[in-house]
Amino acid sequence: LYNVGYGSSISVSDLVEKIIENSDKEIAILYDSSKPSIRTKLCLNTSRAGAHLGWYPQVSLDEGIRKTIEWYRSAKNSGET
Repeated sequence: LYNVGYGSSISVSDLVEKIIENSDKEIAILYDSSKPSIRTKLCLNTSRAGAHLGWYPQVSLDEGIRKTIEWYRSAKNSGET
């Protein structure tokens, strides 16, 4: 099993904000205060993939988000999604 990711931690809230910023949409984040809340950060340690496969992240998180959104929009417009 190999973790493949950006290699740095980011809060779920900050990740969602980055996705919204790159989407060029006006989306409000609503929090359900009736549910328990925990501070959560995501971080994938990519050192094993680097050591065994020679794989290292080649794009920044922001670039990856932009490319993913571009791919989705292209696939949606071509009827692939």
